[in-house]
Amino acid sequence: MTSLRHWLRRAPRPSRIRADAQEIQVPASGHWVAQVEETIQSLGPARVHALAADGSILRALELDRDDDAPNSPTTTTTTTTSNDAVQLVQLGRLLLDASEAGARRHAAAYELAFAKQTELLAIIANRLTALETSWSRAMRDTAQAQADAILASAQQSGDESASAITAMLGAAMGNVAPLRGTGT
Repeated sequence: MTSLRHWLRRAPRPSRIRADAQEIQVPASGHWVAQVEETIQSLGPARVHALAADGSILRALELDRDDDAPNSPTTTTTTTTSNDAVQLVQLGRLLLDASEAGARRHAAAYELAFAKQTELLAIIANRLTALETSWSRAMRDTAQAQADAILASAQQSGDESASAITAMLGAAMGNVAPLRGTGT
């Protein structure tokens, strides 16, 4: 007995069979299952519906159209459809969870990189400040040493212009501490 025949025999007994768009009247007596099965197979439909007398669908059957096994039936139920839907929802949730986990890891990596970059910038700024302070101090000390050398040279030579040189050096150095040894 084929599965199509088994499907036809299931209760409740249909009054008509719809094979794709064509309807087959079910005989009231005799070997109706064999007759209907033969008719269905000769039509070669993709889907078959068992109909009640009022036209409502009692059950449905999807026929597999392989070259190897023409018209071999495959049952279609709402359970299969709902299982597929449940599996799709589960797959969607898994994809969403994986995507969110990846985004969290990515955000953590950016946060760490930003923190390290901020630390590096602070180190560079502190180093630059220290270098500018040292440079400024070295320039001031060099200017003071040059001024002291010029003043000492002028005083040793007994030059009368020592006081003029002292005034010029003081004006040129501006904010440098007063020259030592000028007596002013």
